[in-house]
Amino acid sequence: MKIAFACQDSKGWESIISPHFGKCVIFVIVGKTEEGFQIIEEIPNPYLNSSPLPGALPAFLKEKGVNLVVAGGMGKRAQDFFNEWGIKFFVGVKGKIKEILPYLEENRKED
Repeated sequence: MKIAFACQDSKGWESIISPHFGKCVIFVIVGKTEEGFQIIEEIPNPYLNSSPLPGALPAFLKEKGVNLVVAGGMGKRAQDFFNEWGIKFFVGVKGKIKEILPYLEENRKED
């Protein structure tokens, strides 16, 4: 499982979830391994200072093999793209990755 956390800063587990998916500064990609969750990479939002075509950012995360996206908020069009591709999303999230991850682990079923 690969989780993309849309964050407003780059501080590893201390990164704060961005209030809006498309306006995040960085995506912190977390993977689940036999040893538990690990940060795989931190990817700057390639469309932060531009106006991409609809679906460009969801397609970018799809190409990265992301299964779940976590953000404070997300527009309906992005949600529609993720639904179409079978990528789950969790919105309405506030706080740091390290605070959110235990909740996800307890409440999300793996596919």
